[in-house]
Amino acid sequence: MKKMDFEWLFDHFYISKVKLLGRKNIPCHRHESYEMYYLSSGQRTFYIGGTNYHVNQGEIVLIDRLEIHKVMDLARTQRTGFLLSFEEDFLEPIFNEPQRKELLSVFKHKVIRFTEVERVRLEQQLNKLHREAYAREDQFGTYARLLLGELFIMLGRRCRLTEEADLIKHEPKNRKIEEVLAYIHAHYREKLSLEQLAQLFFISKYHLSRMFKEVTGFTFVDYVRSRRILEAQRLMELGGRSITEIAEQAGFDSPTHFSRVFKEYTGISPLQFRKQFLK
Repeated sequence: MKKMDFEWLFDHFYISKVKLLGRKNIPCHRHESYEMYYLSSGQRTFYIGGTNYHVNQGEIVLIDRLEIHKVMDLARTQRTGFLLSFEEDFLEPIFNEPQRKELLSVFKHKVIRFTEVERVRLEQQLNKLHREAYAREDQFGTYARLLLGELFIMLGRRCRLTEEADLIKHEPKNRKIEEVLAYIHAHYREKLSLEQLAQLFFISKYHLSRMFKEVTGFTFVDYVRSRRILEAQRLMELGGRSITEIAEQAGFDSPTHFSRVFKEYTGISPLQFRKQFLK
């Protein structure tokens, strides 16, 4: 699997202070690392696993490994915060497998909110982790792992204190698109068209297209293709199938079309992806 396009500070771990002004949209992708994004000011919209999360300051976003996601900025205001990414291997020298499993269970949540008092402690913890990672003093790797473990415990306690916030506003258009998304996830291997779904859900093609883009951040075609590409990647990782079989099982009408779309969305061909995964 391809790592994210930044350099790791040390093996399997990265943290950075983020300051953005203007719109910066990150297209749909996934990676083997776990990812956290804490927003200390501003707003951002995260699309994670078929759901949009509108995130405000003082909230942290958790993205599980291999979870398809994208980031959208709906406003040009300044956003600041911390981006933290790591692989499970980074925790191994300090935490055994049951401990890692318990710590990483926080990733079943997507967005966690904090009180003002909790935010102060959380930001202190992130600043300590950031300073330790860049200062590289004696035993900095060990201390960074301990700080990261403490951060997980803070997040886990917060999750147990309150139910995860429902950040989706259940307006009629959202409920309608959720029904459409459920249908796509059940039938993406079949031929799908906007016209077909518009008739099925008793809505005009134009209205469905506009609502779909507004709620998900994707066009209808992009969403269906992204879902099919994700399935193709899963099938290639399992092994034992030809590219032709994978193309058909993922819902593409031909291997040629599959290869073209796969490279357009991932930057590499299906064969290159398979070689990378088998290394």
